Amino acid sequence: MRIMKEDQLIDYAYNLADEDSHTARSGYARIGWAVFLLLLIFTFLISLGAQMSVLFFALGVLLIILAWRYPYESFYLVAVSSLLLGLTISIQTGGLAFSTRAFGGAIDILVFEVLAVALIVAWSLRMLILWRGRRDKNWKPWLPLMIPVALLVLSHALSILSPTNPDHIGVIKFSLRPIFAVYLISVVLTVNFVQSERRLRALLATVMVTALFFALDGFRSIFTAGFEASFERAHPVFLLFNMNPLGGNHNALAQMMLIGMSAALALAPLIRFEAERRLSYYAAIFMGFIVLLTLARSAWVALICMLFFLGATIWRTYVKAHSTKAIAAAILLIPLAFYMISFSLSDEVRGSTDARVLLNDIAIHAFEESPLVGIGAGTFTNRVGTTYAYIVEFATPRDSHGILQKIIAETGAVGMLSFILLFTSAVIIITEDWKKIRAHRIRAESYAYLVAGAIGAFVYQLFDTTYWTARLWLPVGIVLAAGHIFKQVHDIREPDFLSPRDV
Repeated sequence: MRIMKEDQLIDYAYNLADEDSHTARSGYARIGWAVFLLLLIFTFLISLGAQMSVLFFALGVLLIILAWRYPYESFYLVAVSSLLLGLTISIQTGGLAFSTRAFGGAIDILVFEVLAVALIVAWSLRMLILWRGRRDKNWKPWLPLMIPVALLVLSHALSILSPTNPDHIGVIKFSLRPIFAVYLISVVLTVNFVQSERRLRALLATVMVTALFFALDGFRSIFTAGFEASFERAHPVFLLFNMNPLGGNHNALAQMMLIGMSAALALAPLIRFEAERRLSYYAAIFMGFIVLLTLARSAWVALICMLFFLGATIWRTYVKAHSTKAIAAAILLIPLAFYMISFSLSDEVRGSTDARVLLNDIAIHAFEESPLVGIGAGTFTNRVGTTYAYIVEFATPRDSHGILQKIIAETGAVGMLSFILLFTSAVIIITEDWKKIRAHRIRAESYAYLVAGAIGAFVYQLFDTTYWTARLWLPVGIVLAAGHIFKQVHDIREPDFLSPRDV
C-alpha cells in the first residue's frame, strides 16, 4: 500500500473537512428551502381559511403521495392543466375574518393550483427527508428572474399606499396570487423539473397532444351551426363536467393553438425518426390553420410577429431561397384576410374595439390619479365596473384588456419600471443562451421555435386578459429550461434530484 507523504496527508485532511463542511451547508440550505416552501403552502391555505374536513385532508394526502411517487408525471399534469383556466373547484373559506374579507366566504380555485400545491409539498418533503448522505448539488433549486419578479411583487404590494385607498388585504392577496404564484408554478417548477432533453421532449409532446385535441375541437366547432349556416369562427365547444376546460371563447382557443404550435415545432427537430418528425410539423401547421379560423385579431398579430421572428433567424436562408413560394402562400391567404377585415368592421367586433379604446382611457385616467404607485393591485376591473359610461355601453366587465394598461393603472410608474426590468432580464438571459446555442443547428432550431412561442404569448397579452396565468409564463419557463439544457457542450446524465439516487 502506498504511504502518503506528510504534505499529501495534510491536503487530504483539509479536503475531507471541506467536503464535510459543504455537506453540512448543503443540508442546512436544503432544509431551509424545504421549510420555506412548506410555510408558503401553509400560508396559502391559512389565507384561504380552507376548512380542514376529513375529505379535504384525505384528498390532500392522496395528492401528495401521488406527487411523491410520480413527481415528473405530476409536473406534466400541472403544466398542461395550468393552461386549462376553465377547470375550477369551489372551496369554502370558513369564518375567518381575513378569508371573508378577501374572498367573501368562498373561493374558486383552479384545478392545476391544487395539483401544484401537492407537487410543491412533495418536493419540499423530499428535500427534508432525502438530503442526508447524498453529497450532491442537484437538489439546489434554480430561481431564474427571482430578483425582478420579487421587485414586481413588491411594486404591486406598495400600491396599498395609493391615495385612492385600495383594500390592503386584497392588494396583498393579488400580489401573492396570482403574480408570485404563477412565477412559482410556471417558471420555477418548469426549470427545476425539466433538466434534460428527455424531460423537455416529454413536456413538449404533452403540450402538443393537448393542444391538438382542442385544435380538432375548434375545427368541429366551425360546423356546429350546420353546413347550411354561414361561416362560424373556430371556438372551444368541448365540455368537461359541464365546464369549458379552456375557460373562454375563441381567444382562449387561439392562445392554446399558439402555445401548442410552438411546442410541436420545437419538438420536431429533437425527434430522431423522420415519420414522427413530419407528424409534429403537420400538427403545427394544422394548429396554425385553426389560429387563422378563430378570427381573433390578437392571435393574428401574435402569429405574424412569430413568423417575422422566425423569418429573421432560422428561416432566413429558406425565405431567401424560396421567396416565390412565400409570396404564393401569402396570396392564397388574401381571401381569408379580406374576410377578416369585413368581419372586423361588423357591429359585434366594432363594439369590442370601442370597449378596448374606452378601457385604455380609463387606465390613463387611473394613472393620472396616482402616477407613482397606481390605484391598487387587482383593483382595475372594479374601477372599470364603477365607470358609468362603460357599464351603460358594454355591461359589467369581467376583466381588463392589455397587460401594460393594467400594470400602469394598478401600480403606476413603480410597477411599470419593475415589469420593464423583468422583461429586460428575460431578454438578456435568452440572448446569452442563444449565443451559446446557435452553433448547434438542431438545438438552435428547437430553441428558436420556443422563443417564438414566448414572443407570441407576450404579444397576445398586449390585447388580452390572461397575463397572470400560465398562458404567458409557461412558455417563458420552457424557454429558460431549454436554454439551460441546450447550452451544455456535452450531453450529460440527467440529475434526478427527486429520488434517493441519481438515475
